[in-house]
Order: sequence, then C-alpha cells, then structure tokens
Amino acid sequence: MSNGRLVFSDDHFGSSSSRPSSSSARSIVRPSLKGYGSQASLRGSATTAVSVASAGESVDGRLNTLRIAEEAGVSDGDDEEDEDTSSVCERDLDEDDERAHDVDRWLSRRKHFLILSAAGKPIYSRWGSSSVTAGYMGIFQAVLGFYTDSGDTLRSFEGDGATFVFSAKNEIILVAVSRVPHETVSMLAGQLDLLHAQILSCLTRTQLERVFVRGGSNFDLRRVLTGNEVFLDGLCDKIARGDLELMFNGMHVLRLRSTFRKSIESILLEKRSKNVLYAIIAHDRRLAAVLRPRAHSLFPSDLRLLLETMYRPGVRESSDEHWIPLCLPKFNDSGFLHLYVCFPGGGRTAVALVSADKDAFYELRVCAGEIERSMRGSNLMREVERAGERLLLPGDVGAPQIDHFVYRSNERVQLAASPLPTDRRRRNRVIRAYRHLLATRQAGKIHAVARGQLRALAWETSTFAVYAIARADRCETAGLIAAANAIHNFAAREASRLFMASGAAF
Repeated sequence: MSNGRLVFSDDHFGSSSSRPSSSSARSIVRPSLKGYGSQASLRGSATTAVSVASAGESVDGRLNTLRIAEEAGVSDGDDEEDEDTSSVCERDLDEDDERAHDVDRWLSRRKHFLILSAAGKPIYSRWGSSSVTAGYMGIFQAVLGFYTDSGDTLRSFEGDGATFVFSAKNEIILVAVSRVPHETVSMLAGQLDLLHAQILSCLTRTQLERVFVRGGSNFDLRRVLTGNEVFLDGLCDKIARGDLELMFNGMHVLRLRSTFRKSIESILLEKRSKNVLYAIIAHDRRLAAVLRPRAHSLFPSDLRLLLETMYRPGVRESSDEHWIPLCLPKFNDSGFLHLYVCFPGGGRTAVALVSADKDAFYELRVCAGEIERSMRGSNLMREVERAGERLLLPGDVGAPQIDHFVYRSNERVQLAASPLPTDRRRRNRVIRAYRHLLATRQAGKIHAVARGQLRALAWETSTFAVYAIARADRCETAGLIAAANAIHNFAAREASRLFMASGAAF
C-alpha cells in the first residue's frame, strides 16, 4: 500500500478421442491415454519438450500395471481389494454398456477439471462419476510419478487436440484438460490456481497438510470437503462459460460518482468497530467501497473469494444475516477469518464485514446496522442501487460501431466493460473471440484478429489495456482502432467514477 491508494496486487484471478471399449470376456472399461495422442508433447520444469514415446517403456509399464491392478480390483496405492472384485466377470452386459456410455459422454466434453491426492486418490471432478474418472486419475498420477522419479516435474503436455496442465500443491494434484480452442497453458494454470484457492478458502493450508500427515497419503479428502463441492462446481462452471474478471485478471467496480464513494468510505471509517478487519459495500458483485487496514493490500483472488461467498446461492437469496468462516489464502492461508454479510431490504446491495474474532458476530451485526442506517439517512444506499441499474454501453463511450469492450486499469487491476450479450450463442461467440485475442496477442502492440463474423482488437500498454469486438460487416480494423481510442479517452475522463483510486484505511 503506497500513497494512501487501494492497490489490488496483480495475481492470478490470467477433436476426436478414442473411446474405451467394453469386453464381453471381462466386461470392463479400461482407461488409457490413447485418445489423447500417443505422441503428446510434454513440458517439464527443466527438460525441453519431449514425447510420451521418448519416455520409453517405463511409462507404458506403469500404465499397464495400473490397468492390471484395476482389473484385479486394486487401485493404485491401495493394498485392499475392492468389495466387488469377485463379481467383476459376472456383471451384466447392459450395466457395462451403460458405463461405456458414461465414459463416452465424459470424453465428449471439451473441458475437465480433476483433483486427486499425491497417491492418486480421487478428490473432485466437475463432470463424471468416480467410477468413470478414478482410472484416469490413476493414469495421471502414474505419469506424474514417472517424471518425479526422474527428478523432473511435468507441468503440461499436448496431444490429439487437447491440452493437459498439472499443478501439485499441498499434497494434492490439480489437473485441467481442455480441447477449447485458444486456451493456453498459462490460462489453464491460472484456472487451477483459482481452484486451489477455492479449496483453501474452506480448508486452510495448515488443515490440509495436517489431514494428510495424520491420515497418510491415502487419506480420502472427499470426507473433509463434503458440502463444499457446490462452490467448486460454481467456479468450474464460471470458468467454462467464460468470465471476464477471470479472463482479464481484474475486478469490476460499480460506476459511482466519486463524492458518493468517498461519503460511503467515511461512514465505514466512522462506524467501524474494533474487531472489523475489512468492510465491503457491493452491488451485484461490483465493488462500491472498501475499508481495509493501512498495512494490508487486498489481493484480487481474496476479494473474489469474498464476493463469491457473499453472492453464492443460499446467501444472496436470503434476507437473513450470515456468519461464515472463510480463509483468504493471500492474506493468511493458515487460518480462518469470519464473514458477516447481509442484504438490507432484500436487495442486491450487500454489507459485508470481516473479523478475525470468531465471537464477534453480535458486534459486527450492530456495526452493519449502523452503516446501513447512515447510508440510508444520507440517501447513499439509493445511489448505490441506481448506479447498479445503469449499464455502460459501447455508445456511451463513443464507440457505437462495436459490440463489446473491456478496459483494464493495470495499476489498479480493475475493469470497466459493457454487458455481455444475453443471447447464449452471441455471448459464446464474444467469449471465443476474446480467447482467440488473448492467446495470439503481442505484448506492447496493437493486435487484431478475425474470427468468423467478428473482428477483435487488443491495445495493451504498461498502464492500461483496451479490448474491443465488433461484427465484421459493421466495422473494419480502422473502426476498431478508432473505438479503442474513444474507450481510452472516456476511461481517462471518467476514471474517478469507473475505478476505486483510493480506499478507506485505518
């Protein structure tokens, strides 16, 4: 934190496949890497690109061992037999056909997120049952183990139109598999960081390490995470749909007159009680004002966790008060803070207070009530609600020829953007165009691409970035450049409303 400015530290927020076949003799579906390309390019931490074939017979030996163990009813790393081992050969063909259909359906998805323990124990998969995903997780663990035994670390590999990215942290392995066009390794690695932060938000790093020390490497972490899968599901769905904040690594701020924002910050400072560490006023996930300790910055990933928790299902729809334990990994990944959140009047404006004291609920309830009364008395609550109803359209910034834009303040790690199309197909086309643009951009240069019926442009500098998309039949590249200039000029004029240049500090 410098010069009294609220600084968001710039961290991560940035085909065909072979189908396993069922055998009438053994009636078992055998997972393999065949569908992902036998000559997949591998990237290690120290070695240059090699191939699966160059790994030699050791990899094949590990995979064959895994398949034999699976057929015998023993999972990799386990000494105990599966309860159904004796009936493997007697299973009904219809049951196997159904499982084969589940595998085919799982493989047909263009993107997957999987989490497993270092011993290969399944922890989480966004899609597919454990009976479908367990074998593939075992294969991933075996391949990673081969590189670990060789003194190297496998970060990613590509094959058959798919990109595989791995991240090993705190005794767990996170895997992203993507056939989505223009999703780079760095993009997928950032998404895995988000999933890891989501896990730490409900299970601190200290607790995560402790359970594996006490339970061993084969400990089933699913028992500890029970009930929190819905938050991982929500994050995976948001990533898969394409979320601007995640794609452009920034936070949306409510467009609000600077005098109103400063008045809200003054109220937060005046009404703060001694155990309040952070205070947030937000409308529909967009920040209106923040109170923070002078000695601590707010990291985008921590702030995103706070906002996602405030607006998660069951909290936003309820008019009740909520008291939620939450770990903010960038602030302190070894302990919990406690979040008080309410939605005055049942609207979309939230008052959220964070404390390190687990017994401060009643204190924070009183504090939130005083903040709400002061804001209503000054008509600031209504101003926040009005600001939330106003949309920032391309025509408002002097660029009516384009369909969508994103402006990023690099200094503040904040975004100003027009709303995405409500039509699903149009929205998906815009998201795909942005992915293409981000994957092919050249730092420090104006870069334009054409994708189908759309044209897209990126203008990136050390202090700001402008991204714009338009229909090819309405706008040439010159029109996109003119739009980018108009957007930048508008952002410069309206910076005090579009962005939080300062925050309330104590």
